[in-house]
This record gives sequence, C-alpha cells and structure tokens, in this order.
Amino acid sequence: MIERVNQAGFQLTSWIMAPFEKTSPWVGIFVFSLLTAVAALLAYKFCSNQRVLKRRKGAAVGRLLEIRLYQDDLLGIFGTLGRLGGATSLYLFESFKPVAILLIPVLLLLFQLSCWYQFRPFDVQEGALVKVEFEDGKAIDPAELRLESSAGISIETDLFQSRDGREALWRIRGHAPDPEGWVELASREEILRKSVSVAPAELTPISQRRLRDSLFGRLMYPKERGIPKTSTVQSIKLSYANAPLYMGSREINWIVALFILSIAFGLLLQKPFRVEF
Repeated sequence: MIERVNQAGFQLTSWIMAPFEKTSPWVGIFVFSLLTAVAALLAYKFCSNQRVLKRRKGAAVGRLLEIRLYQDDLLGIFGTLGRLGGATSLYLFESFKPVAILLIPVLLLLFQLSCWYQFRPFDVQEGALVKVEFEDGKAIDPAELRLESSAGISIETDLFQSRDGREALWRIRGHAPDPEGWVELASREEILRKSVSVAPAELTPISQRRLRDSLFGRLMYPKERGIPKTSTVQSIKLSYANAPLYMGSREINWIVALFILSIAFGLLLQKPFRVEF
C-alpha cells in the first residue's frame, strides 16, 4: 500500500515538475504553492459551513476590538479576553474539518517535494559517505559484504564497521556526471541498490535514504521502494548536503517559501473563489 501511494505521488509530482526541471527552483515552488492554495480554498468552500464560519470569525474579530474599549479597565480586559478565547475556540472548531481533510494530502505533498528541494546532487569529485544500518542483534561479518557502483562513481575506501557491528560505512566519489548512478550492497543473502545522483544537468529528484520498516520514514523518502522486510538491513543512507534556495542574497528554507506563497495565493484568490476562512 505504501509503495503504491509513493509511486502514484512520485509520478504525479514528476509529471507536474517536468516542464520546470531546467528553470529556476522557484518556478516549481510557485506552481505547487498555487495548487496548494486552490486545494485549501476548495476544501474550505465545500467542507465547512461558510455562513457559520463567517459569523464566528466576525465574533472573534469583534471580541478583539473590545479590548480597545476596555483598555483602561483591567477587569473589563480580562472579561474580554475570556470571551475572545471562547469566540476563537468556536472559530477554530468550525475550521477543523477542512484543515483535517487537507492535513494528509499536504504532508504527502511535502514528502514528494522534499525529493526535489531538500537535497542537492553531488558535484563531480565531491566525496560522500554511504552508511548502512543493520537490525539489532544482526551484526554482519565484514567478509560477507561488498559495495559496487555504477560507472561514474568510484568506491574510495574499504568497509569500516562500527564496534557493535550494526553500521557499515564506505566513502565514494563521483568522478564523472552520473545522474542515474547507483551503489549496490551485496551480501551472501541479497543485493540492495541505492540511487546516487552526480552532477545532473537539470533539477532532479533525490532520495537520501532507503528504509525498511518505518511507515512514516518510507513516506518521507518516496522515490525508492522500501527494503524488503526479510532483509537484515534497516537503512542505506547517503550524505547529501541540503539544497540552497536563495531570495536575492538570502537563503530561505523551501518549506517556509512554499508556506508563505500558499498563504499569499490563498488571500489573493479568496474573493474570486468566494471563500471565507
């Protein structure tokens, strides 16, 4: 079920992102911010009682304005604050249904977009670490493990294993552009492949980790299928650096940018959609 959700979401996101892969990262963020705002407006329009929501919002604003009337009356201010809290609670309760409906789709969207905006690919000649974590109590004999790679990637070190035997590390380096590169962990029982992206010519999705058991974690990294449940490997992780997103000379987090733009589009489209929120 998780794999189907991830695959469907990734295909849809990739289809929407395809025209913007050679443009600025901001273009895709603008598009998805607009789509998020439209989805939120439709949820509020059809999943909330707009008349009640407008009335309760007006009541909350009215209680807020009462504070100015009682600014010289301490007891009056306390009474107004109590009524403001009650009015705000009723407004939030009326808003809960559309927010609850939006919560899961928005989270899934953020997980999908994180493939495109959270991490940057490796540069040519940039070193990286491959970290493999094994199940508790399943320490592996180093002699049984080997790491192989695609043509554009070289493996620079032998296996380094932690004292408890639960972690194995290798250092790799991309010596040529290899957007669809990979490393393979091979043991006596299985072969597990992990995608590696080196110097693509355009914006490309990246998977930092491949996981086994974690439901939430596998939704967070939707590009690759989960590790089979029969495997002793818990996760395979690459040391990707965060992708920078700049507004002028200032770096900004892509989630913050998406959130702010979604609110801005929502406010701009509120009247055309005839929605109260």
